[in-house]
Amino acid sequence: MAATARVSRAATRSLSILVTPTPITLTERRAVLQVLEQHGRVDFFKMAPGYQSSFLCITSQETTAKVLVNKSPLTYSISLPSPPAADLYAADVVHSGPLPDPRPRETEDHDAAGKHSFKLEIFPAPDYAHEYAMTGSPLHHSWPKEYAKQRTRMASLLSRSLPQTTAAQGLLHWFFEKAIVPRPNPKMKRLRLKSWLPSKMAREADEMP
Repeated sequence: MAATARVSRAATRSLSILVTPTPITLTERRAVLQVLEQHGRVDFFKMAPGYQSSFLCITSQETTAKVLVNKSPLTYSISLPSPPAADLYAADVVHSGPLPDPRPRETEDHDAAGKHSFKLEIFPAPDYAHEYAMTGSPLHHSWPKEYAKQRTRMASLLSRSLPQTTAAQGLLHWFFEKAIVPRPNPKMKRLRLKSWLPSKMAREADEMP
């Protein structure tokens, strides 16, 4: 009952944030959280799985979530790092003349180009199932039995170099998304064996140009 009550309270504080254009760098993504925290404390914040322009968050107070929804859309700008000024110049042996001034010039165009603006559209997300958010991740469950039987070349090489710790068994296998080994298809196996018959191979060789 207590867990159900916590989930129901989190539903009223859950928000979905759509950012345009898509934030690419860590600084641009972190700025999304900083904009939200200007209106109140945020307990949970993450990028939506598979969507780099969508984020999920849970505010500490229900009033904070209402304020963010009412003020949507929000805009913010990030100052882009200015390119370093060139301090070395090569002399032109064909056209003689004075060297250019290495000092950067402050112009209005440079200031406008040095900022990147983003827009946040905030929507309530009461239907997001936070209690099942991690069930789709292979890391949420225990290691399957197939890993103990799988002996790939990569696993063999890593087993010789990794220190013998509790994490070594998991570090041997990098492709954790393939936790369940697919069963071989009997029909495909039968067709493959049939294509290996000498008569079949000879017929295909005759048909080749």
